[in-house]
Amino acid sequence: MGILRYVGRLGKLYPEDPLAGLAIDQIVGAVEDMIVATVPYLFAPEADKPLMKEKLEQEVYPRFFSAFENLLKADGKGFFYGQHLTIADLAVYPVLQWITTSIVGKESLDPYPLLKALFATIEGHEKVKDYYDYERRRTEEKEGEVGPTS
Repeated sequence: MGILRYVGRLGKLYPEDPLAGLAIDQIVGAVEDMIVATVPYLFAPEADKPLMKEKLEQEVYPRFFSAFENLLKADGKGFFYGQHLTIADLAVYPVLQWITTSIVGKESLDPYPLLKALFATIEGHEKVKDYYDYERRRTEEKEGEVGPTS
């Protein structure tokens, strides 16, 4: 996340105003907390996973999603801070993508319309799409490479 902040400053996706930076850091910190809450599930024995998933789905994620929804509602401009992407939005997006495709399903965002709309906005953002297209092509090229022969 430190690199995200550094690059965000270079790319003007992190505000110069310290109070605005604090608002963004609060969201980035929550993303880190969400990751920390999820990691034990990933490494748990298979027998423990259903109960852990249920707790994530019914207790942990709704707490974060509700907080994000409230922050989006308070700002009222469609992003976490202001009218354009910041590192807060870019920190939330891949974690939501990961959680909603690998653990709980995209329908888990249904009770949070502003968060769901933000997710869709980021997913459709030209620069974000370009990045993921580039990563997909890069991965496909690596997988297509033939290793050294003996």
